Amino acid sequence: MLKKERWIVYPLLMLSLFSSLVGVQVIKAQQDVLDSVVTKELIIINDKGIETASIKNTDAGAELLLNGTDGKNMVELSAHERIGASLSLNDPNHKAGTMIWAASKGGNISLCYDGGQQVSLAADKIEPMLWLGNFPEPGKRVTHVILGAFLEQGGVLDVRNEKGEKRASIFRAKDGSGGLWVYDKNGDKSRSYAYY
Repeated sequence: MLKKERWIVYPLLMLSLFSSLVGVQVIKAQQDVLDSVVTKELIIINDKGIETASIKNTDAGAELLLNGTDGKNMVELSAHERIGASLSLNDPNHKAGTMIWAASKGGNISLCYDGGQQVSLAADKIEPMLWLGNFPEPGKRVTHVILGAFLEQGGVLDVRNEKGEKRASIFRAKDGSGGLWVYDKNGDKSRSYAYY
């Protein structure tokens, strides 16, 4: 053994003998069960280094993200101090999704397909409603059908064309009787039938 090798091997040998006698674990190859872990963010990655899950603190609350093996977000659970709690579920191809949220003003369940077609069931202090429509482009909402129950008006059913223009309505008239409104194809003229 060369002199330089001795300077490496002997100290390591002494360290291992010392640690075995004293009980100090230099290399630890076992699992520990901890009572608690305190951190601002926890990220889980797969064998390929792709993030598959994370729990993190945000400015207004906390969020749990679960991703597929490709890293695409599939589940998002968040708690926000102003908006409330929300749960978002996406399919693997991000074509369909479901969102559930609850806040102090009410709750909503929305089902979406391909970023366009949407069905929403909402309830708040004033009006529970079922909404069917689409989003032909970001930020533009087109309503096709609304089924609602308004505290001051009672029930209403609105049917609209592909542009979201009202074409027929069934509702409670001002005097409390039922009413039916039908509009022409341009929405300029309407006829109504109500029992007076």
